[in-house]
Amino acid sequence: MKAALEKIQTGYDCSFAVKCDVLPYIKTPWHYHPEYELVYIEKSTGIKYIGDYINRFEDGDMAFLGPNLPH
Repeated sequence: MKAALEKIQTGYDCSFAVKCDVLPYIKTPWHYHPEYELVYIEKSTGIKYIGDYINRFEDGDMAFLGPNLPH
């Protein structure tokens, strides 16, 4: 599957954006973006796909993703 480019919206005077998702499950298409991304999983379990890395995630996991890395 080909990853889609995701546009991250920030203000012209902002260095970063913050987003908090509170969902019954994570519904994010395979994508990438030129920005770094820090992901914290407060309470959930499942499988993460980051580049060619596939593994489980659980409560309290954190991932720091580099630019243009499909996930």
